[in-house]
Amino acid sequence: MNSPLSALLIFLAGCGGKLAPAPSLPDTSSTGDASIEPISAGSGTPDATSPISGGEGDAGDATNSPDGPSNGDAGLGDTLPCLAGGNLLSFDGPSFTSPQSLLVSDATWTVSGSMNDEEAWLGVVQGQAANTTVYGVELSSEGLGTPLQVGLYENAGRAPFVVAGQPSMDVSGGGVGCNTLEGSFRLDVLDWDSDGGIREITAAFEEVCDGETANPIRGCVHYAAP
Repeated sequence: MNSPLSALLIFLAGCGGKLAPAPSLPDTSSTGDASIEPISAGSGTPDATSPISGGEGDAGDATNSPDGPSNGDAGLGDTLPCLAGGNLLSFDGPSFTSPQSLLVSDATWTVSGSMNDEEAWLGVVQGQAANTTVYGVELSSEGLGTPLQVGLYENAGRAPFVVAGQPSMDVSGGGVGCNTLEGSFRLDVLDWDSDGGIREITAAFEEVCDGETANPIRGCVHYAAP
């Protein structure tokens, strides 16, 4: 009877004395256009603050006024993808114009605010002539009757429609938007000038279009005036 060691030596001799190599892992790297780049989702450590909620309680209740930004609430991601330099709009996952995450960097920006500091609107146009893609981000606290401020806004409805006691928002792209939406947005930085214009804004957003809860639109935006 052959010993286990003898059997192993006979087996290896039949294989040419070599064991089969381990399978190699597939190359998952990818490249993207310089102006629309696939990005990976960021992660952050949330800071607990009281959200500015719509739909429940009094809009002016002091308990709903945050002391500072909240860095990861209501499914919102961090704003790091939008802080890589320059004015940036980022979508973390599928959006109106792409089935994957993308970063819009090389674009023309039109930014405005309301004189009562209750609304911020950012228009982002990418491309030239007939080959353009237009994105819009609108964030509003008009329904709350208070100026926009740094903090978390939950239970937002669709802007520009205003519901008392409720913030509103609208993110769109490529001529496509939401008929109805439920969303949240968080302002990490908001700096107004004396004329009601926006000097700087950094925000994260999430909206569910037309009840499609499995496919929320998530992302962030950063703009600083030259």
